Amino acid sequence: MKESTQTSKSFNRGSRAGATLNGHAGFTDRSDTTPQPVSEAFGSGHSDSGDQEASATPGFDMGHFQYAQIAQAVIDQAVLGAAFVDLDSRIQLANRALADLLQYSQEELKGMAVESLLGGPGGAQALLRGTEASHTGHRKPPSVINLKQKSGDIVACLIDSHAIYDENGKTMRFLVFVNPTLPEKESEELNRVENELYRSQGLQTLGILAGGVAHDFNNALEVIIGFSSLARLRLPPADPLHEPLKIIEESAKGAAGLARRLLDASRDNPDDEGPVDTAELVGGAISIITRTFDRKIRIEHRIAPRLPSIKANHSRLQQAILNLCINARDAMQQGGTLLIEADLQTLKLGDGRLAESNSPGHYVRIAVRDTGEGIPPEIVKNIFVPLFTTKGPGRGHGLGLAMVEKMVKDAEGFISVSSTPGQGSDFSLYFPAVFGRRTSAADSRHGQILEGQGQVLVVDDEPRILQFLETGLTRLGYEVLTAESGRKACEIYSSKSDDINCVLIDLIMPGLSGLETYARLKDINPSVKVILSSGYSSGRIRHEAAVTGSSEFLEKPFTLEELSRAMQKVQRN
Repeated sequence: MKESTQTSKSFNRGSRAGATLNGHAGFTDRSDTTPQPVSEAFGSGHSDSGDQEASATPGFDMGHFQYAQIAQAVIDQAVLGAAFVDLDSRIQLANRALADLLQYSQEELKGMAVESLLGGPGGAQALLRGTEASHTGHRKPPSVINLKQKSGDIVACLIDSHAIYDENGKTMRFLVFVNPTLPEKESEELNRVENELYRSQGLQTLGILAGGVAHDFNNALEVIIGFSSLARLRLPPADPLHEPLKIIEESAKGAAGLARRLLDASRDNPDDEGPVDTAELVGGAISIITRTFDRKIRIEHRIAPRLPSIKANHSRLQQAILNLCINARDAMQQGGTLLIEADLQTLKLGDGRLAESNSPGHYVRIAVRDTGEGIPPEIVKNIFVPLFTTKGPGRGHGLGLAMVEKMVKDAEGFISVSSTPGQGSDFSLYFPAVFGRRTSAADSRHGQILEGQGQVLVVDDEPRILQFLETGLTRLGYEVLTAESGRKACEIYSSKSDDINCVLIDLIMPGLSGLETYARLKDINPSVKVILSSGYSSGRIRHEAAVTGSSEFLEKPFTLEELSRAMQKVQRN
């Protein structure tokens, strides 16, 4: 074990300045632990013709041929190109990686002059520069040098050279590491991809944090909406306070809707597949850009009535539309008009807009049109190529339109682009129409108060929400029990399960979570009726709630009307 440890030190690039092989001057023989100088183990370090005839490896003494074999085996394990070079600038040993890089065999490289690989005199000194400085502890950084392959092609390589010394501090040979560099264009693209990866990871972290903030935000809005709706319902329609309370309630709903749409747009939810309400989808994107774009951009929209649905991933499709809107905004630095259209189109065989991979039929068209600078014809053909961008540094990463194209193709759609320099661009997304009505989220927000009766257990860790739910459900005719934690709820339910008709549980609570609480309640009574709710807007949360068997899920903030309907539905079920 001592021998192998010493050998590994010999090739450690991070070893101390002026290191010798084995930490001494040479390798250690298994049968003789006396340190041997490098000159004895490898030869003199010079490669004259006599040495080459007497040795299987130029510059290595046949008497210590086993050490040459060890050296060859060690550098062959290196992923980078590596070679031992003698003082006459001839290669003594080369590994497979270097041979493959330079298109030679390892045998061909043995004894080859470094000059012949550099294409000119004086190159060897440049390749080995800085190695002598390592003896004083002041190494120069690796340098980029062009090497000539057997085919005559030139490859730029990062060269890191290390001098090997004997026990007297005299340079005996060099260990050279060779790493091919990327072409400048590929290197720039790699840097851009790396920067985009960091940016993506940052956005992912921000999205996770935003989800938690949204939970607290929606809980606060729940208190506003809940008590304002409760106060409004207690007043006669003619009361002067009725209208202000309604405005407060609607404003809070608008804030909650905007937060939900922003979160949906920032997250990739692969489970969010299904028929997408076209009008609701486009309306959500319009709501976001209207509130976030500079006022010098005039936003117009034309949405046809009674549009069919689209079979797609809702969050990804909204990201695609928003990406197109952002590109349109960036194309109008001095202001302009952004028009969003949605209508039903019938594309027949031979229609120039129809993609080759799509069949004739009915398509929902969503178009984003701007009055910006337009795109030159020679650039239009490249706009969907990943990493292609005409924006300056820090303004674009060249992935936006490539992502849009992929999202549209995933939905079995296609894109049509028309642009005129100086007049603007039109990006039209076409999706196969899915006929049949789909109930939108907006439909469920209208209705009247439905009163009921029975005993309800309400579980929430937020005192103000607990207060609203207790007051509101009492107003609806229910007898209400409250618990500020999942553990407390289990205690109450275990003693009163025969009397409790329904349990309303918040999913996100410290200690026992909502789902864990629900599981324990089912252990007590498998037929327990539960409504789960959460201010954490996430398709994953909805999915987890559905998997547990809960028939109802209320997304905060909800009104007293929505709560009353959920109570009626769960009790009927």
